[in-house]
Amino acid sequence: MGVLRVQKLLAYDNYSAFIGFKIIRNKQRLGHSAYLM
Repeated sequence: MGVLRVQKLLAYDNYSAFIGFKIIRNKQRLGHSAYLM
């Protein structure tokens, strides 16, 4: 049970990190296009 919870936390951590990375990249892209305009 304890191990399962740790695996769940790790999976959630990886998922949120991946989502955060995508959001940062999208923000950078939006920033670049706004800067060019």
